[in-house]
Amino acid sequence: MTPGTYVRLRRAKAGWKRSELAVIIAATPGDRAAIEEELHAIEADHIIENRRRVAQIADQIDLDFNIYLTLVGFAQDPESELPCPRICTGCGCTWDRPCASKDGLCGWRDNETDRCTACPPALD
Repeated sequence: MTPGTYVRLRRAKAGWKRSELAVIIAATPGDRAAIEEELHAIEADHIIENRRRVAQIADQIDLDFNIYLTLVGFAQDPESELPCPRICTGCGCTWDRPCASKDGLCGWRDNETDRCTACPPALD
């Protein structure tokens, strides 16, 4: 998973649009459009690493900054032998940051796919 995909999945899981997140993060109303463009670039992996902005996002939504940094490391060094964390391809949750619902915390759907029990099965 790319850093941008992780950020996008966590934002979507939190129910935020990029424009709404830009309003919260912007220091002034005049900054909103530029921040929204920057958020789009981060999520599209045009900007691989932006610690400051992603830290601001992590302050607003359930995004694990350390997972983001790990994914940045893999993007910068694809040959890395560090273990890759298991991340749900539907919502971006991890084993230590599972989804919470009225039925409790999610788990892994199976050992074959990276999909949690809170997300619908992936369409192949």
